[in-house]
Amino acid sequence: MADRLRIRLHAGEQHLLQRLARVHGRAAPTSIRSTAAGLAYSLSKLSAAAIPFVLLPVLTSYGAAPALAVVSVAMALLATLVFTSPPAPRAPRWT
Repeated sequence: MADRLRIRLHAGEQHLLQRLARVHGRAAPTSIRSTAAGLAYSLSKLSAAAIPFVLLPVLTSYGAAPALAVVSVAMALLATLVFTSPPAPRAPRWT
């Protein structure tokens, strides 16, 4: 019984991922998607380089709890931005 359920869940996952890939692949032209991906990659590298310069002074001056609080606030801010951003435009249906 458990094996059957696991196979069904796996097949459902594959179907969902295929549908998501089809929708998001056509949500914007390739040039816009590639620019957005490059910008996201560059910003992630820039933030990874800046984090030690922000967190180490907080860690040495105030301790671990405030440093973790800074990280928590940053993650909460990013989650808020993600969940409040407008949805992607709907892609045309190809039937």
